[in-house]
Amino acid sequence: MQVLLRVLRSIKRFIKLPATQFAVGVVLVISSTMEVIDDFRESRVFHIGAHHGVLLLGLMQMLSVLPDLVEGLERGFSAWDEQDEENRAMEN
Repeated sequence: MQVLLRVLRSIKRFIKLPATQFAVGVVLVISSTMEVIDDFRESRVFHIGAHHGVLLLGLMQMLSVLPDLVEGLERGFSAWDEQDEENRAMEN
């Protein structure tokens, strides 16, 4: 039972990662865009379908995690800069 709980916690942490959520959004956008293009090629008439909703969902998913991704990148770059400054100070 403990192993199962550990696995479920790991899965939950992985799913909540902003990079994972962004990647899911990218996959949704790419696959639904392909469907929209195929739909347009076949009929040349605009029909609203489920793929349009999936496209919107994917875009919203990507946009919703952008602030977390940017914050993580900023923290990473600032830590990198601090490390670089410490290395320079130790060299002098």
